[in-house]
Amino acid sequence: MTDLISVEEPTKWGKATESSATRYSRTNAPQHGLGNSLSSMMKISGGQHVLVTACGPGNDALAIAQIVGQSGRVVGFDLDKHSIDRAREALEKHPDLKPYVQFHVADAHDLSMFAGQTFDAIHCNASYHWFTNKPLFLAQVATLAKPGAVIGIATQDRNFQPPMLDLRTEVLAELGENAADFIFHPTPTEMRRDLGDAGFGDAKLLGYYGTYALESAEAMWNWMNDSSGNRFGNYLEEGKRERMMQMMLDRFGGLALKDGKVVMQFKHIVAMGYYGH
Repeated sequence: MTDLISVEEPTKWGKATESSATRYSRTNAPQHGLGNSLSSMMKISGGQHVLVTACGPGNDALAIAQIVGQSGRVVGFDLDKHSIDRAREALEKHPDLKPYVQFHVADAHDLSMFAGQTFDAIHCNASYHWFTNKPLFLAQVATLAKPGAVIGIATQDRNFQPPMLDLRTEVLAELGENAADFIFHPTPTEMRRDLGDAGFGDAKLLGYYGTYALESAEAMWNWMNDSSGNRFGNYLEEGKRERMMQMMLDRFGGLALKDGKVVMQFKHIVAMGYYGH
């Protein structure tokens, strides 16, 4: 496989820990389901070279490796080194994939370590809303895209604010904390514009609503933190963190079903564009 440019390893994402990354590797089924759907919509196929951005514990990348086969290539990266450790551990369980799959620690805003490499497809699942500078990310991956390469992005629509985030904003305000700088959802208009500006034309966007239920309020609290590098609430100092957790657990009751499961609501956007079109 192509050699990498040597660059300084970036700082880890948020307050992610080894335990949160390990737990997320077991609870990211909703994100992985989106990732499989995105791969199908992108028409990823045998022999392709695929870049999997912000790949987390590697589930999407390993599934894509099964599609592209030994004549293809899959490179996954994530800012959280603990998640990349989980991805590499998962790869060890699939020795047949090791010759054509790699995982690296890298920042979506600086992909210089991959300079000189090119890809047929750029797969960006359930992570675009964490990127603080989306045009920069798109400009970075454009330098790695083959002519006609497809980029697929599955994210959330800023035009719909999930009730869970409203509760977070409310609780943090009561605690005297800033709720901003957590998540950066785009709008469809922004996505189409930014894709076009980066050279990804013929953009196609699909929006739809989805839900996800977890067995308890505590499970939802853990999932929100594990999915965000502990940036949902676990970043707070210990005393305030415990207060926030209890306040959130109390208010999750308004999102609970009769059996006690807590429901998260989303509006998803899936966008695809083609480099040079």
